[in-house]
Amino acid sequence: MNAEYDMMEYQARQKSLAVSYVLWVFLGLFGAHRFYAGNRVGTAVAQLVCTVLVITSPISAVWAIVDAFLIPGWIKQHNLELAGELRQRDTNKV
Repeated sequence: MNAEYDMMEYQARQKSLAVSYVLWVFLGLFGAHRFYAGNRVGTAVAQLVCTVLVITSPISAVWAIVDAFLIPGWIKQHNLELAGELRQRDTNKV
C-alpha cells in the first residue's frame, strides 16, 4: 500500500512537459513556464518585468525562445528530484 501511495503522490506532484510548453506558447513572454517549473521564480519575475517594460521586450522574446530548448531539462530534473525525495522518505521510514 505504501508504494501505491507514493506512486499517487508522484503523479500528483510531477510536472508535465506538455503543460510547460502550452504555458510557453501562450504566456512565454511573461515567464509563466518558469513559474510552473518551480525553482525559477526569480528569473520568471525578471522575465515578466522585461516584458512589461516595452523597451526590453526584444530581450524577453529571445529569452523565451532559448527557454524552449531548456524546458525539457527543467521538467526532467524536477521529476527526478521528486522521485528521489519520495525514495529517500521511504528509506528513512524503514
